[in-house]
Amino acid sequence: MNQHINSLFIGRNRIHLDSTLSTNSSLLDLSQQSELPEGTVLITDEQKAGRGQGGNSWFSEAKQNLTCSILLRPKFLSASEQFSLNVLASLSIQDLCCHYGISAQVKWPNDVICQQGKLSGVLIQSKLQGNSIAQAILGIGLNINQLRFPDGVFASSLALELGEELDLKEIEAKLYIFLEQRYLKMKKDKHVFFHQYCDETGLMGEDVPVVMDGEQKEVTVLNLNKDGSLLIKEKGEKMRTLTHPQIRLA
Repeated sequence: MNQHINSLFIGRNRIHLDSTLSTNSSLLDLSQQSELPEGTVLITDEQKAGRGQGGNSWFSEAKQNLTCSILLRPKFLSASEQFSLNVLASLSIQDLCCHYGISAQVKWPNDVICQQGKLSGVLIQSKLQGNSIAQAILGIGLNINQLRFPDGVFASSLALELGEELDLKEIEAKLYIFLEQRYLKMKKDKHVFFHQYCDETGLMGEDVPVVMDGEQKEVTVLNLNKDGSLLIKEKGEKMRTLTHPQIRLA
């Protein structure tokens, strides 16, 4: 149990596993076996085969970080509006960082980074019913008390940023509050946070290094579209609209 949880529905039904390959896969399996309430959270002490965006692996030291998946039923979103869930997750994690006095930036499409490295990643898996998103599983990996990372990995944790160990359950509960507050507002206005998200990425109108077509290049970001795609222009080339992982920030 987590006595800190006082959100309305996110985390009220909380499933804890000592270990699992993937919280997203485990929660998806359970949701297919029985009707779980919206806001159900599956959380684990150790995730052995976590994945991030684009199939990248997610390394997390056991019992040091927050690795969880959250079940939502955002039927108010169409299939083409799934990126709103990326916006929701990344800004909520940034809210949490701000609460603890950590300056963090959203990195398109859904990472949260600070000066020392990447703090969190998100993997969203959706199930459609007609043209609506009947179910979405938000997988969140947030580095909290981990102090060492594999060589070559650009990563940090809340403890490294603050110089002190933190209470995992307290942070878990606070994250659910931030997610829930934004989710309820999003139900009333699907794109209410989109302009804030664009501002936080700092991409609009900027020349940025990217990886595309198997090469590292510099492009100008002309627009960030509501479906999460980027309108970019490479010097001497036509404008192109690309999505992740067709294009990745270097």
